[in-house]
Amino acid sequence: MTYTPATDEETAERVEAAFEGLQDSNYPKQVDQLDEPREMLADVKRAWQKQNEVQNIISEAITHAQNAGEKYESVISDLADVNGDLETTAAALDAIMALDPDNYEPKEPAKAETAALYINRSREVITFGKELLDEALDYAVRDDYKALAKMVSAARELTVTAAEAVAELAVAVDRLNDKNE
Repeated sequence: MTYTPATDEETAERVEAAFEGLQDSNYPKQVDQLDEPREMLADVKRAWQKQNEVQNIISEAITHAQNAGEKYESVISDLADVNGDLETTAAALDAIMALDPDNYEPKEPAKAETAALYINRSREVITFGKELLDEALDYAVRDDYKALAKMVSAARELTVTAAEAVAELAVAVDRLNDKNE
């Protein structure tokens, strides 16, 4: 009986057959591609849940501060401001979670819509600024710091005037946007 060496092709077939079904740990299996839009929505939902959890914890902290007494009024005010800011975040996350990845088509807002958005944001900021000046005026009056109280009062009045003007502007832009729809 004579020995006939296997051809390269036969050797390759035997090697493949021997290792068929085995997975080399250095080469991970090909995984299906993720459905990225749904993964994004799942991430946003997790963020919304965690943000909601943070709000609940802050609300609990407010309750404890209230129970602790009057000396924690400023802390309560700060915590309430944080909770208010988180409401804005929650609303934005809510809007994103409402997206349907199967039908989502990005919409470029009209210039007038963008202007209205900025006007409304500025109204919120001016209103917040007025509230801060109210607090500053209160502290200046409590300390009988008349010069500071006078300056803060003047700045507050300018802020009130600006807030009224921006509120009127917001109404006007809303009317324009309603006419253009």
